[in-house]
Amino acid sequence: MIVLINKYIFVQKVKTGGKMNKKNIIKQCLFILICIITAFCINNNEASASQSGIAKSKKGISEYIKRSIQADADYLTSASRSVTSDSNIIYINSTKKVGIRVNEIRFIRLKGKYKKVKYTTTNSSIVGVNSKGKLRAKRPGRVTIKVKAGKKVFKCVIYSYCSQLNYAILTGSYSNLGSKDKKIARKVHTIINKKIDKSWSKIRKVRYIHDYLINNCEYDYDNYLKGTLPSSSYTAEGVFLKKRAVCSGYANAFKLFMDGLGIENNLIFSAAHEWNQIKLYGIWCHIDCSWDDPVWTDKSAESRISQGYLYYLQYKYFMVDDSILKTDNTGAHTFNTSRFKKCRNKKFQYYAFNMHLGMPFCDGQDYAFNNIVGKINSGKRKINILLRQDLDPGKLVNDLCWRYGGKISYFYNARVGNYYIFSISLS
Repeated sequence: MIVLINKYIFVQKVKTGGKMNKKNIIKQCLFILICIITAFCINNNEASASQSGIAKSKKGISEYIKRSIQADADYLTSASRSVTSDSNIIYINSTKKVGIRVNEIRFIRLKGKYKKVKYTTTNSSIVGVNSKGKLRAKRPGRVTIKVKAGKKVFKCVIYSYCSQLNYAILTGSYSNLGSKDKKIARKVHTIINKKIDKSWSKIRKVRYIHDYLINNCEYDYDNYLKGTLPSSSYTAEGVFLKKRAVCSGYANAFKLFMDGLGIENNLIFSAAHEWNQIKLYGIWCHIDCSWDDPVWTDKSAESRISQGYLYYLQYKYFMVDDSILKTDNTGAHTFNTSRFKKCRNKKFQYYAFNMHLGMPFCDGQDYAFNNIVGKINSGKRKINILLRQDLDPGKLVNDLCWRYGGKISYFYNARVGNYYIFSISLS
């Protein structure tokens, strides 16, 4: 009986990670009390019970206790065994950095005896931690786990990753990669850690990546027309190593950056196209880098202007909602809304134009005229505004020509939602 009780106590200690709180102590006391009462009753009934009855009674009680302990032992051989395994325990006293695969469960522990231990994470959407130190990696990214024990504070950096390439980008360790993946990981890691300032807002970081991909990669239009697209054009290899890719290459490269920055994102696709969704400040929106990268057969400045493009990159599909995708008459952006996130918030729709490129919203004819005149008078010779699509650009140009003696040239850039990018130059 004593041996069984000791075994039971040992199993319970293992299951609770060695923590003997009030609840566990009460449970153990009740179990011991039941065992003592049972043993006492058996001894009192020995004189009156037959030997076979006693044997059956003792056997039944022993079997009950054994079954209870066996159930606990089974628990240990499954989930609890992984809990106590050194490979699943992170001793934060001696570990400063560690990688965890997405959906993997690990446990933070302190070597030694500490009271009032508190666990926190810098981003619970990437790696969550509960009050008992149980970690769960949810999506790619980097977090810092803090463990406060009394007046002492211990820290550990956790890299949550979904692939070896993703892990290399997060950590800068490339030893387990092939030559191509090593080049890709090194390039992405360098841009994230050297080119992007940590003080930038998340939106500014996303815009930098959007612009980088478009400025450093060309849509593989020639091979697309010939039907000779190489496999690399469909992957991040095409973007980083070949400098040529199609939509899936852009989307996969963009995802590598978002995972490296710890920004929640999805790859989204239709029957004939692929792009990205990201979540910023609780809002989901679309980003399509490949469709923001214009394609020209003639790349001269005159040709670009005649085709209505002011820049080598656009922001027509930068952080937009579902309604903007519906303006695409080709059907390329028609996707399964039940499978992917719905993007209905227009908060960031004109962010790149209005905030970073300094283009004002011009919702009235007089306001547009006065805004352009004010900028010209301040010394500017090239002005870009967001002109509401139902306004009259002809009247605006006539008023400006009358004021400045016909020295005005203008053209439209791409349509963005309910606005056109209206560009004015004064010779």
